[in-house]
Amino acid sequence: MKAANRYNATSHNVRQKKLNTPALIKSGAVRITVVGPGASKSGRPGKTSDPAGKFSVVTPKNPQARGWKNKPNSYKTAERLFDKGWLDDGKYRQIVDSARKLGLSDKRIFKKRTP
Repeated sequence: MKAANRYNATSHNVRQKKLNTPALIKSGAVRITVVGPGASKSGRPGKTSDPAGKFSVVTPKNPQARGWKNKPNSYKTAERLFDKGWLDDGKYRQIVDSARKLGLSDKRIFKKRTP
């Protein structure tokens, strides 16, 4: 039996800790970009002026996204959505694995718990 690709999971079965999104963006473990040409309905890439809720989440595992422009006006929206558990399990694992490969500690990857 073949092992499933751990990044293809589209479920929400993993208990996701809240991510330290600013640190992950700064380190390059995750990028918030304009919508890529494959993800847009028109087949054309998005623009940095598009609404903040319209963005793509990419990691170093997404080599096709190297030329996509970062979208800073979506950083806060992405952080809010990440905190609400918006990421599917595969993308969440991609982000955490990318951060660990870059040498980030769990203290930098995850937000501190508040009692």
